[in-house]
Amino acid sequence: MKSLYRYTIPLVALGIFAFFGLCTVFGYSLKNAQGIDLNGKFGLSQRLGNLLPLKTALQDEGGKNVHLGDYFGKRPVVLLLGSFTCDGACSTQFENATQTFADIKDKSVGRDFDVVALSIDPRETSFVASGKKDELLKEYGRPETAAGWHFLTGDEAHVKQIADALGYQYFYSAAKNQLVNPTGLFIATPDGHVSKYYYGTEYVASLVSDSTADAAQGKIGVPNQPVLMACIKYDPDHNKTRKVVFWAIRIGGFSTIVILAASIFFMSRNPSQPRHITDKEDFFRTG
Repeated sequence: MKSLYRYTIPLVALGIFAFFGLCTVFGYSLKNAQGIDLNGKFGLSQRLGNLLPLKTALQDEGGKNVHLGDYFGKRPVVLLLGSFTCDGACSTQFENATQTFADIKDKSVGRDFDVVALSIDPRETSFVASGKKDELLKEYGRPETAAGWHFLTGDEAHVKQIADALGYQYFYSAAKNQLVNPTGLFIATPDGHVSKYYYGTEYVASLVSDSTADAAQGKIGVPNQPVLMACIKYDPDHNKTRKVVFWAIRIGGFSTIVILAASIFFMSRNPSQPRHITDKEDFFRTG
């Protein structure tokens, strides 16, 4: 039995030491993989009356170089910001806004107001914008209004100029392949001043209709009660946190197998010797 304890106790101690060591390394690596704290990195502030940067250079859904001001001057403009390829809250925002426009029976896109959708994802191209326009125009059900729908892309610096003018704060990380942004619908006057905010992903058709009518007259609306909804888009296959967890599981499992195998090996090499019971021991055991 002494030979058994001679090898087993150090192995157990080594296993415990290795376990706590792995936990420490895992905790440190997981902390480093968390990336930037998103608190304060996204939000939406109402900047009613603010003038949009109409000279900002962008690209339309056909790949043509344009300026934001090209879509102002005649009618009020409804603006939507988000990712065209996101299948989360951004997608819900675009779809619900389109349904809201369809529910306004006495007004039509391209006649009473224009729609400008701007991608905040610098990876999205005019080809992606064109596909999104076709998708939403089909949902709207009025193909003759195509000239009133504008889906724009641009480099990050230019898009942020427009977002800042709206008080629209979002966060994009190329390293973590992550995009976090608020959702909402914004209405601007024909000369480019912010007139009204609607938060979230659901909009009342009658209210949006009244707000476009007010914006057409150059009126600036009153603030709405902020109800912030965020959309988070990321690729889990490129996320460092997920990789750290997977590697920790693999290393922990491999270490456990090695320790168990070593314990079995040493115990099998040093079997305990059978003990010979003396007559005296047998006497006391049997009574």
